[in-house]
Formats: sequence, C-alpha cells, structure tokens
Amino acid sequence: MSIVDDPQQLRVLTAEALAESLNGTGVQYALINGLYGYPTGIGRDLDLLVRPQDVPIIIAKCEEAVERFGWDRLLVRWSPYGTWQLFFIRKDRARLSWLEVDPMLKDTMVLGAAFLLGEWGRASDLGVDSYRGPFPVNKLGHYVKSQLRPVLYGDLARFERKYALEPVEDKDIVGYLQGLLGKSMADRYCLATKKGVAGVTGLGKELKWTLNSRFALRHPLQAMRNLIWSRIVRPIKLYKLTAGMVMQVVGPDIQDKTEILEEARGYLNGCFEARIKRHWIETGKGTELASGPRPTWLQHWLRVAYHCIALTWRYYFEDRFLPRSVIQFILYGGGAADLAMEPGRYGFRSAAGLGLMRVFVPTPIEIVLLPQRPEQMVAPGSNAGNAPRPRELDRWRAWAYNNQARNVVMAEDSASESGKRLGLAIVKEIEARFGGAQCKKLRHTLRQYEAK
Repeated sequence: MSIVDDPQQLRVLTAEALAESLNGTGVQYALINGLYGYPTGIGRDLDLLVRPQDVPIIIAKCEEAVERFGWDRLLVRWSPYGTWQLFFIRKDRARLSWLEVDPMLKDTMVLGAAFLLGEWGRASDLGVDSYRGPFPVNKLGHYVKSQLRPVLYGDLARFERKYALEPVEDKDIVGYLQGLLGKSMADRYCLATKKGVAGVTGLGKELKWTLNSRFALRHPLQAMRNLIWSRIVRPIKLYKLTAGMVMQVVGPDIQDKTEILEEARGYLNGCFEARIKRHWIETGKGTELASGPRPTWLQHWLRVAYHCIALTWRYYFEDRFLPRSVIQFILYGGGAADLAMEPGRYGFRSAAGLGLMRVFVPTPIEIVLLPQRPEQMVAPGSNAGNAPRPRELDRWRAWAYNNQARNVVMAEDSASESGKRLGLAIVKEIEARFGGAQCKKLRHTLRQYEAK
C-alpha cells in the first residue's frame, strides 16, 4: 500500500496507475475528458468511453487501486445518463479526498433527438489518436465532451473556471461538425470559436435546433426513440433511481450551527454537491403558546394535515427530484425530531398528531447533532419556558439513543471540528445509499460477467 498525503498528487498517481493497469488487460477504452491540468493535476472526474462488456474489469482494477493507494472506499453508482460513476474516497481529517472515474457507454451523449457521437461503443469507434502519459485519448470524443457539449448546454462558465475554449482548426473535427450540423452552420460555429467565449455566446440554441432537425430528417424512427428516452424515460429513471438525498441535522439549538453546516459542506470538497436549507418546517408565529391564545383542537389537526400535504409535495417535487448526474443532496438545519420535541415552537397545540407526520410524511435521513456540554447551547427562547438547559440536553440524549438514531454527532468547541464530524456522518449516509451492495445494475452486470 502506498500512502500519499497530498490529495492532488494522490489523484494523479491513482489515475496513472489505473490507466497503466487497464492498458495491460486488453480493455478497449478512450479518455475523452478530465486531463486539463495534467500532469500536475487532473479534472473533477475522468470520462472514459468504454464497451459495456469491459465494465466489470474496470471496476475490478479500480478496487485494486483502492487497496494499493490507501483509499478508504470505492462507491459504485449507475446513472441513467448512461454512465458508471466510480468514486474513490479517502476520509482525511482536514478534507475529503476523492477521485471520480466515469466509464461512459455508447448512448451517453444524447441531446434531445440526436446522438452527439453517432453509433458509439463498437470496437472500431474506440480509436486512440494519441497518448498523454499512460492515457489513451480520442480527440473527437475529447472535443465533443469538453468543447462542443458545454456550448450546446449553455455551460460557458466552464471555459472560465476550468479550461479555455479552443478554436476549431483540426480538419477531422471540422469534417465531423459539417456532418453533424451541415456545412453552413459548422463553418459559422468554427468561425465563432476563434472569437472566444464571446463568439459562441447565444449560439447554443441554434446549434441544438440544427443538430436535432437534421438528425430527425435522416433518422426519424431513431429520433423518436431518442426523444422518448431523453425526455420521458430517463427523467423518470433519474427520479426513481438516482434522485438526490434529503438529510436533516436535528438537535437542540447550539452555537455556530450555521457555520457547522457550511464546514460540513466544505469538507465534501466538491466530490458531492449539497444545498443547505435552514428549516424543514417554519416555526409558528407565536413561540410561546402560554403567552397567547392556544390553538383549538381543530386548528391543531388542520395544521397537521396541511403540513403533511405540503412537506410530502416538497420532498418529492423540490428536494428529492434533483435531475443531475452527480450525487447531490439537500441538507436541512432542522427536521421532524425538532418538531416532535418542541411542538409549541412550530405553532402546534401539543405533540398529538406529530407521530402521524413521521409515519405518513416521507421523512429525510436524520443526523442528530448534540453538544457535549449544556454551555454550548444557545440561551433558551421563550418557547423553552424556564426549563434549564441541562434538562433539555438530557431529553435530546434520551431521544437520540432510545430511538436508535442513525447517526449521532457530538459537537466540538470549534465549528470547524464539528463540521468535519458532520461531514463524515454525511459521507456515511452516502455510502449506505450508493455503495456497491445497493447498486442493482452492478450486481446484474457482475452476474453476466461471471456467467461467461
């Protein structure tokens, strides 16, 4: 086992070793994105164009690299975008280290009705035009993935953050564009690239319309099939199989909780995408029911019914439906447990009926954040009455351990350390959701491979 402390160097060494290992196995693949910055660094992920039958070998070689370089875990995920996502993860103390390798299949890049790379995936398609270090590179695939695709999708900021927009000068790429877009539009696009990002700004919609209309005229049945797949089937699969997770950080109010959530997001270091929302459910107008009119039983149950409907709707159509390829999630700074522990704070008469909400409302994954000492808690508000903070902390400890909470994180004195602890708990939940044992596509693929 080789342990490398620097995360960037670890990523480069692992990627090089993986490429060298694959080169000696007869696996046919071509790298089409991710080498900007190489050899001192590599991109967010490495996109490999592969044949479906070679995926088990690639996963096996990734597992060997995990052992060789001291990674903690390899996450294997299948995305309906037509991509395997292999995450190398090392849980460093300061920040998560990671490397993502994406073996992509032939139908990966479909834009509306049209293929961007034609009938890709056959042995003859995986031509290697050059090598960068040990990496076999296909220049056409590289151009489509890193240059043309961002323009078509309007992701022009990529050319400012990661790499520059390249003017089209290679005759093979010009010929490919003329076949894809027609000579007139291809020449216009090539001329625009020579003016930089300003030249292609606003050109994406025209390119997409030309691309799809030409493909539909030449291949009407295939275009219909692609439209159904890309606009109906794939979004449904994304929603059902790989939608983002929703997590709640519950517990008593403690100092620097907002900073702790931000530190946890920073710990993930870009490997996973997180959006932070402050409240799972808003507090009521009156935080101390004793000081104002007490809600009637009818008002109480109507409020329960309203929130059951509202929270269920938001969970399915706002929080969980995150239609992107990367692993992403919503992180709430409160949740159902807070509601059950302090119903008056949220405008409820009592805890009656809140148990039904936990049964019928899709409850996100709960991570309990507890202070080690009562002094770490913020001063109790009016809703807490005159109850001393040690008693409130004891109530939360009893709830967390008696209800067998999935994760209990003890807050340190510093927000930085607490955020790292919370970040590790988040990674644990991601591993539980996207580990190899949970990947049905992986199990099916491996069974087919072993049966040969």
